[in-house]
Amino acid sequence: MFRRGRRRRVGGIELITLPNDVGFARLGLVVPKRSVRGAVQRNTLRRWAREAFRLRQRRLPAIDIVLRVHGAALSHTDIEAALELLAEPVQ
Repeated sequence: MFRRGRRRRVGGIELITLPNDVGFARLGLVVPKRSVRGAVQRNTLRRWAREAFRLRQRRLPAIDIVLRVHGAALSHTDIEAALELLAEPVQ
């Protein structure tokens, strides 16, 4: 996944995508302590990402997505914007 996947960066978020054969989109999250120090903040970011993904899952193609956080100053809208990129058709 990390070697063959297509990478996109939106602010402090990196999205790594790779087509899958299961027929629906799947999400993986990487929120390291190095980027987000507090456990409450890490869990909040994970919760926001899962919810944003859940709302878009039916519009997404059959891909595996790894959402990797690099910056600590993230908001709900940053995660929404990153996942909205995936819902757009690829040029």
